[in-house]
Amino acid sequence: MPFHAGALTMRIWLVNHYAGGPAHGMGYRHFYLARHLKNHGIYPTIVSAGFTHLYHKPVEMDDRFLLTEEEGIQRVYLRTRRYRGNGYTRFFNTWDFSRGLKRFARQQVIPRPELILGSSPHLAAAYTALRIARDWGIPFYFEVRDLLPLSLLETMQLSRFHPLMVRWQYLENQLIRQADRVVSVLPLTKEYFTPRGLRDDKLFFMPNGIEPGEQGARGVTHPLMQTLHQHRQKGEFTILYAGSMGPVNCLETIVQAAAILRNTGALNIHFYLIGAGPEKQRLQRMVHDWSLANVHLVEQMPRASLLGVLELADACYIGLKKAPAFRFGVCPNKLLEYMLAGKPVLYAINSGNHPVAETDCGIEVEPEAPDQLADAILKLAGKKEDERQGMGRRGRDYVMKNHRYEVLAADFAELIRRDLRDTIKPIPKVPSSTG
Repeated sequence: MPFHAGALTMRIWLVNHYAGGPAHGMGYRHFYLARHLKNHGIYPTIVSAGFTHLYHKPVEMDDRFLLTEEEGIQRVYLRTRRYRGNGYTRFFNTWDFSRGLKRFARQQVIPRPELILGSSPHLAAAYTALRIARDWGIPFYFEVRDLLPLSLLETMQLSRFHPLMVRWQYLENQLIRQADRVVSVLPLTKEYFTPRGLRDDKLFFMPNGIEPGEQGARGVTHPLMQTLHQHRQKGEFTILYAGSMGPVNCLETIVQAAAILRNTGALNIHFYLIGAGPEKQRLQRMVHDWSLANVHLVEQMPRASLLGVLELADACYIGLKKAPAFRFGVCPNKLLEYMLAGKPVLYAINSGNHPVAETDCGIEVEPEAPDQLADAILKLAGKKEDERQGMGRRGRDYVMKNHRYEVLAADFAELIRRDLRDTIKPIPKVPSSTG
């Protein structure tokens, strides 16, 4: 598909191994930023992997890279091997991406950008993007969406002397020190970055965001919508989780809470866990072994369907395992989507920031505490409908004011222009091709 650039614009690359979008699935941050940056004369190219576990639809590609356009946004997919779980094959997938990024940059299939942003958590890819920017003599932004290796050290209890942890710590330190900007999704990271050599004037906070125009896509249906509607007609209470099913997500806690509620006779509360990940089989075994008819595991679904499903739930759950790293704050995408949907939130995260308590849009409980979670569920289910709707409205008002990608992109575009001193160059037309 041919690509037609606008008149005058500034080229940047957004390098994110896990960047998704409407065509393939989860990881929408950079796609939505790109959509709005174009309105400010900044044309982004998103560079991502051809395969990640987050995609609901694989990228079909035969060559080393695929250059295409999605909704007017230029995309580069680099061929990477497929994997399951968190084994060596996944590690080699990230290795493929870094090597492919070097190769793609050398080929110069598209014009060089004026700036490159490299995003975590894939530190090797971000570091490769840094080296490319230095070779080309252009600014580099390091975007921090997760604190690695700190979060892995604390949530998975790995040794900091493990060779992979040592390597990642070295890469993170180099990225923080050498980047022209550190763009942090997490709100309280100044304390973390300063001892690693980051000056205050280099830190820029840009949280995750929402795209209200995508909410509740009309005309998109899913069988779960009818099921949730039937629960509502019967006066039954439904709690929904949507996202990755990994060790850090504390989903065993909600299954344990469901068992507690079942054992106390609360049979009118149903749980729907939507997604995929390495913990899903274990959760299925727990549900089967404990005969939990009130817990339902649902396959990952396209975003348009998920947004419609969210609208029909009574409440939503989010949890993370206890980890000191979360003292620097969290900003989970799923939390923002729950709030945008106007749903009360059961928040089981011990974090430095308290978005649910501060906005009074749900109930906060300690993570990994099924008894507390069960009590909070009963408390929420026992509230009047207008009370729960009030919680949902407060959450929605908060994210509409503070997290719209339209506003985040405008602030980011202003930062880029200031850093580049408003140097604007015309972009020639670039044909779509593969290599």
